[in-house]
Amino acid sequence: MDTTATILHADLDAFYASVEQLLDPTLRGKPIAVGGGVVLAASYEARAFGISGGMPGWRARELCPCLIFVDGHFKEYQRLGNAAIRVLNDFTPLVERISIDEAFADVAGCTHLFGPPAEIASAVRCRVRTELGLPISVGVARTKHLAKIASQVAKPDGLVVVDPDTELAFLHDLPVGLMWGVGPVTEARLAKIDVHTIGQLAQMPGRSLEQLLGRAASDKLTALAWNRDRREIKTRRRAQSAGAQSALGKKPAEEQAASPCRPCRHPAACKLSARTDRDGPRAFRRAPLGHPLRHTRCTDLSDGNTGRGCRRARTQGACGLPGRKDNLTAGDLRVAPRDLLGHSA
Repeated sequence: MDTTATILHADLDAFYASVEQLLDPTLRGKPIAVGGGVVLAASYEARAFGISGGMPGWRARELCPCLIFVDGHFKEYQRLGNAAIRVLNDFTPLVERISIDEAFADVAGCTHLFGPPAEIASAVRCRVRTELGLPISVGVARTKHLAKIASQVAKPDGLVVVDPDTELAFLHDLPVGLMWGVGPVTEARLAKIDVHTIGQLAQMPGRSLEQLLGRAASDKLTALAWNRDRREIKTRRRAQSAGAQSALGKKPAEEQAASPCRPCRHPAACKLSARTDRDGPRAFRRAPLGHPLRHTRCTDLSDGNTGRGCRRARTQGACGLPGRKDNLTAGDLRVAPRDLLGHSA
């Protein structure tokens, strides 16, 4: 394991919202949300009111009456996200992109050209701000897990470099929710046994944690809590999934009531088709195809099939309806129009 902090994690801040503020300077400094029926992304000004991605639009307006909703410019998101990744590639070929707005980079082999990792990170931030007009936070650490946590601590628009000699002291004081793999459900389970920080998680007896989370999750989180992460940068990551989504809420109520799935099933399918035509079918793993429909009662209805042929639609509830699976066709999905939030495919 390397003993020098040479792994960078770069993450564009409030990316979708920041792009919208870049495209329309009159939106700068104002609480904005990308979307309509559902919040796809929120600016930091909006987050101050408690607004977050995935929140129903009506709830966001309740929290912030002055909230400004804007339509997304997804081609611009892709263009600017690609441009930010190219900035990293100008410093090192060892770049692993993990989403549209974030990536890892290993700069161990280019310090003789561009200086120490901290200087490279500063240069990346400066170039992204100057050339693209976007804020970006960067974490620098010895492992991927710690670099990602450092970039979260650096937000918004900051830089955090974790010294290998003090990495555990830095890590163990942080909330357990910052760990890679700890979502709201796991965080709530840990809170029930008074585990709130990564340090408290690290000191948990293995048997107790295994009983709570299962062996695999227990072993993984314990290792990460002690910063044991042997994952290397993968420059050619194969996509685990491909998706396209759109929010509802602007269609006439009569049209939504008549067929809740039809308004955006075709556009979503077209987006996916274009991506597979562009990247090739081998760019994605073979996996089931699904068409989830989400509404405000937090239930996800999924009209799905597999790549081997069409099957009848299946729905599986979330939020109080675990394990429910009913054979339905798209026409059977009867949901009140006011409850619809969005589609994805």
